[in-house]
Amino acid sequence: VAVGRTDRPGYESTLAFAFEVGQAIGIATELVVRGPPGTGFRVDCLSGVKSSTDGFNAAMYTAWPASAKPTACRGDGNVATISMGHGFVTGSLYLWQLGIASTPLVQPEDQENVWTFALGAEASEPVPSFPLATFDATSMIPHSPAQATETPVFLEFTPRAEVSGTTGGRLALVAPPTFRFISSPAAVTPDCDTELFELSASGTVVRSFGNTIRCFVSQDATFSLSLELPTGVKLAKGTKFRLITYVRNPTDKADGQVWRLQSFRNSSTGLDSALDESRLLGYAVVDRVPLWSVGFVPSGNASVAEQQRGMEQVTLKIWAQTPVAMSKGDSLQIAGPASFSFGTAPTCSASGSQ
Repeated sequence: VAVGRTDRPGYESTLAFAFEVGQAIGIATELVVRGPPGTGFRVDCLSGVKSSTDGFNAAMYTAWPASAKPTACRGDGNVATISMGHGFVTGSLYLWQLGIASTPLVQPEDQENVWTFALGAEASEPVPSFPLATFDATSMIPHSPAQATETPVFLEFTPRAEVSGTTGGRLALVAPPTFRFISSPAAVTPDCDTELFELSASGTVVRSFGNTIRCFVSQDATFSLSLELPTGVKLAKGTKFRLITYVRNPTDKADGQVWRLQSFRNSSTGLDSALDESRLLGYAVVDRVPLWSVGFVPSGNASVAEQQRGMEQVTLKIWAQTPVAMSKGDSLQIAGPASFSFGTAPTCSASGSQ
């Protein structure tokens, strides 16, 4: 049972539990609660402990004895220790509510996603917790992590909850504030350039949603975009999707920061409409290569036209100046357009001068 419960990762929440005692408790005691890994309690958590049956079927429960009123609550990570009085008797079901400061940021493993309770000399068996409202199999890869560069970002995700355009469902992507999503002039619809694909289990494209998805960038926070699904379009739970969007990286180098992907059942985008949410550690922004040029080297074995049409292997000549010195053992990664292939064993040679 939950009152004010939020299943999204990293949010405050309130849960309700009920217990019976195996033997009467006649002295002051402690209730020790251990949540799943990643659960967070406030250091002083007494304000989140309630013994009221308001909002529940009171006839099912026994009112807490006045002598058993909680007097203190100490939180330490995923453990809360509640000091209380005495007066619990056998054969009675007692209801209580517990506030937590944060749900786990990531889904705990099944065997760890449990609650345990110890009251006086008694302890419970592990009680299964709820699954987090989060996306599965999320990943994010930029085409370029270089500073002050406009780049596509490839995001893959699998919803746990269906998102339906018929109810006004939508996705939201929130980047760190130093990033900016690329948007069109206000008079143009859609406002931002995105592509959305449904994928097979192996990752191949099943279908493209084309221009049916409307994309908007917040004018007050250009690091936040929203994707509105049209009526009749849905993102099915358990199905993998790929979203491609375009951002301008920050002007300064930075370590990877947290991005948030969210889904909502309607346009309100409040907690009452919230579905899934994932927090992804983004990519580090690195120095930009000051000189970068790619040239085509014609081969005498085939015509230029044949080589340019992909009928023959070609040789590329790349001029690059690295922003920092490279040493033995360093690597240089080159990414081409998606439709180009270097093959399984490309031949490389290098020469250069300062």
